[in-house]
Amino acid sequence: MVKCEQFLYTSAQTEKKKGYQIIAKSAGVSDDTISSLEGYLYPLGGNLNELKEARSLLILGKTKAAYSILKIGIGYDGRMGTIYNHTFVISISDFEKIGFDSRIFESYFVKDDSIRGELKPIQIEPKKLPPNFDILKKLDVGTLGELLHRLLTKSKIALVKTDEVFLLQNLLAVMPPYLRLVSFSTMVSDPQRQPQYEIIQVPEQSTSRVDKSFVIIDPKEKPTLSIRDNTMMQSVQTLVDIIMRKDEQKLITIHKDYETISEQLSIIQPIKIKEIFDKTELEKLAMENNFSSMKSKVQLLYSSNNFNQASPTVIVSITHKIRKIIQKSLKRLKRLEKKGIDVKRDDIVTIIKILLDSMNYLQRYSEKKKNAIIENKILDEKITLEEILFEVSKDQPQITPYVFDIYEYGRGIYQQAWDWGLAFTLRLMGRR
Repeated sequence: MVKCEQFLYTSAQTEKKKGYQIIAKSAGVSDDTISSLEGYLYPLGGNLNELKEARSLLILGKTKAAYSILKIGIGYDGRMGTIYNHTFVISISDFEKIGFDSRIFESYFVKDDSIRGELKPIQIEPKKLPPNFDILKKLDVGTLGELLHRLLTKSKIALVKTDEVFLLQNLLAVMPPYLRLVSFSTMVSDPQRQPQYEIIQVPEQSTSRVDKSFVIIDPKEKPTLSIRDNTMMQSVQTLVDIIMRKDEQKLITIHKDYETISEQLSIIQPIKIKEIFDKTELEKLAMENNFSSMKSKVQLLYSSNNFNQASPTVIVSITHKIRKIIQKSLKRLKRLEKKGIDVKRDDIVTIIKILLDSMNYLQRYSEKKKNAIIENKILDEKITLEEILFEVSKDQPQITPYVFDIYEYGRGIYQQAWDWGLAFTLRLMGRR
């Protein structure tokens, strides 16, 4: 069971005063928590006579989250447009135990403005709720794709002209649990409050008041973003297809894959060059002209999980060191040839191709990560290796072409994540 604090806020007549106030709360709701939420309990800027209900989730620092269920109706004094707010306050660690799914709080909502005094904390039983695909299918494919893309790229989103109160929560439910911790509000017209949220819904008449940091998405207009040429297309399109087919089982599979990768990522430590690469050993083999053994060592290294879990910088650095050994060896072989000593270069060509194929793969990977510095280092290494390969191969017609397919080897957790099309995993990696 997961413990959750709570409080009730509405317009009431108590012994202390009349008007909006907290009428009941559990002991774990501190004054600091109330103070930090005070400005967000009442949705200023909207027409409360037209609004029936709203939902919001605020992240308080790095330790707590507050989920509010707002109902609008007739107050104790007979006034229309009176807010009744039931807010749940939960630690981030406990929120994680229920999959960061705020929909779970709905079954614990209480509508009773006569309650006073101290409330007991809620004991929540963790459970997994499937997304309501029917709510999401009310949006067209283009809008769904843009919303998912913006979520994955951590854009701030303002969704206009839609009053479906559970749309945002079900959209987040499609995402793997660790990506659902996103602050949102289904009703926040006040521009001063909007920056506290990552996703908001605003009424059509308030579009002009949306904070400039938000990307405005109007379901009734053509999407402003084409995901066709985007590197996250595969992940976005997969999720859109799942929603349209209402394929809950496929979604569960993706979430499990993500959780497996996330667990493995959490235990991976930064790989250091000296932990996986012995330059002295390769230099010794090269000096002995034992390029067959050197080739085997390089193949083993480049196909190992440790190597492929290393950062691009480490991989490029190792490739650079091996390339230098090759260049030094080729100069020495030329001197031997002048003395009439012939040394076959088949294994050297294979080593160069291994290095080159690795750089080709890493180049595609780094382009997706948009890291200009590492891209330039990879490109420099790639060009140099291609020049060496050309020089070595042009006078060696007897060499049998060899293609080292790096895809045949286990490239480790990072590369596997991209191959599976899990752009959300790459997003997680970006936070590490």
